[in-house]
Amino acid sequence: GAQDGVQLAALDDGGFVVFSSSATNLPGSDGPGIYLRDLAAGKTTRVSTGRRMTLDPVVARNGTAVAFTIVVDGGSRIAVWHADTNTTEWASVETGSSGQLANGRSDDASISDDGTRIAFTSTAKNLAPGQSSGVKAVYVRDLVAKTTTLVSEPAKAYEVGS
Repeated sequence: GAQDGVQLAALDDGGFVVFSSSATNLPGSDGPGIYLRDLAAGKTTRVSTGRRMTLDPVVARNGTAVAFTIVVDGGSRIAVWHADTNTTEWASVETGSSGQLANGRSDDASISDDGTRIAFTSTAKNLAPGQSSGVKAVYVRDLVAKTTTLVSEPAKAYEVGS
């Protein structure tokens, strides 16, 4: 049965709700997953695949994309589901502009209204020029231009008294 809507994100206009659940009576359920509910159409769609733990879903205002965190191999990755193709890009959000996968943990996704840009945090050292510390920083991935931009410098540690 519908047991545990663990995390929920709803748009203020009430058009879409995205949530994570382990319920067994939802469409496509084969374990924990992320679901998008279109309130106007009365339709629920599973947007994550596989049996990996998925967390922190966020939905684009127009309902065309959902971003969420996937727990993998002791770390985490950001994934994006696209409504137009009903496909999920598991790693493309957290790749550097030259295509390399992030070499650190990524989470805390936020999505633009039109679903074309994802902001997220990562400890990766290889996503953008100038970031080599391994300290959590904020990035924006443009899914159309296929670019990743460092938008916040990680805090630098200073020795007291220096």
